[in-house]
Amino acid sequence: MSTLKRVTYRSYGTPNAAGRPPPSIHRIEAEDGVILRALEWKGNEGIAFQLLHGANGNATMWQMLADAFPDRRVISSDHRGYGDTDGPPGTCTSEWHVRDTESIRRALNIGKPVLIGFSGGAVDSIHYAATHPGAISALVMIDPPMFAPPPKEAMDFFARARTEFSDIDDYVDAARAGPLMRDIGLTAARLYATYVMRPGEDGVWRRLLLPHTQKEWNDSLGKLDVWGFAAEVRVPTLVVRAGAAPFLPQEVAERLVTRLRDGRLAVIERSSHSVPFHDPDALHAAIRDFVEDIESNTGLQQEPVGF
Repeated sequence: MSTLKRVTYRSYGTPNAAGRPPPSIHRIEAEDGVILRALEWKGNEGIAFQLLHGANGNATMWQMLADAFPDRRVISSDHRGYGDTDGPPGTCTSEWHVRDTESIRRALNIGKPVLIGFSGGAVDSIHYAATHPGAISALVMIDPPMFAPPPKEAMDFFARARTEFSDIDDYVDAARAGPLMRDIGLTAARLYATYVMRPGEDGVWRRLLLPHTQKEWNDSLGKLDVWGFAAEVRVPTLVVRAGAAPFLPQEVAERLVTRLRDGRLAVIERSSHSVPFHDPDALHAAIRDFVEDIESNTGLQQEPVGF
């Protein structure tokens, strides 16, 4: 069983974080001994949120969402090989992300959270929901890929994507030229870069992930039966579609919502794939309406995990 290794030994924040206090950092031992980093923003109202980032992110990228729900407990974590979490080769897969999500849920006594995943993390979230019935109260998938064939534009962009940059603006220029962050404002793009990039001693800026991580994750996602997962989800589910992104076409999003037992669709009309930074206000409003509806109409409340 996973154990809590160290709790709240320091706080994390960035100069851009505003609103509620910065989160506590937890170090949690996974099933295979890898130490996972999880961030916790304290709160005591409503169902807790557990957050899974996408393929270019890490646990810190959720600060704005945490600020938008100041009274709610919010927990985010690094996937293996991202941020401040190790990723032994061969373990940076959706299967291990699902196991780590459960390790964190149990170690931090989160109860039955609203599980929120973005991009590849959204695919991990439906993987978790389908294989852990009864573990969550609701599911939110933010612009999930894999439900439609990957667009050629995106695949070409990934194939020539750089991993090193002279500074933040060099990264921002490259990112805004591709389908992930097209038309996103400079301020938001620079904010995102502060969460996912760091300069090395040589002055070169690099993304906070290990070299093998993204390929292993993508390869594992491509093997999943995502439509089969959708049929197995038993909790209310919000699908958030980025209206200006190529990953989840409208007709596919509508089919997905129909496939779910209790599916709802929110479209952020002018947003690129990076919804949490391109149009955070619209995203937070969609999540708030969804969660308030299920809390008021179903009587769902936060429950502790039993061991």
